[in-house]
Amino acid sequence: MIQRIQTLFLALSVAISISTFIVPFGEKMDNDGQMQTLSLIGDSVLELNYGLILVNILVLIVGVTAIFNFKKRALQMKLCRLGSLISIALLVLAFYASESLIGEGKVLFLTGIYLNALQPVLFFIARRFIHKDDLLVKSADRIR
Repeated sequence: MIQRIQTLFLALSVAISISTFIVPFGEKMDNDGQMQTLSLIGDSVLELNYGLILVNILVLIVGVTAIFNFKKRALQMKLCRLGSLISIALLVLAFYASESLIGEGKVLFLTGIYLNALQPVLFFIARRFIHKDDLLVKSADRIR
């Protein structure tokens, strides 16, 4: 149900997963003076990061599944917990991949890292609102 606040948080998490395919994670200056950019889909086939793509697709699938299981609140809460864990794993992998870029110097973390850092928070907030909904339904059942 789109009118619930938790669905909006989950939809925002799905939108972040989709935008992560376009937005770069980080940049680093290589030894030749050129900037190397880490993104999920690079300019050539050799630059694809299959691990990051796979984990991002898992986050996307979990988010969409959680949105469409609005009648099963217990399953939805478990999916939010799973989505939060997978998005944390994506964030760790993105940091590791950014640090492992060839070259010397500091890594400039770009918008993709910050968007992915927001995803576990969105899953956590969605889970809290689902839990509140569940408690409200249980209290209404007791009144009857």
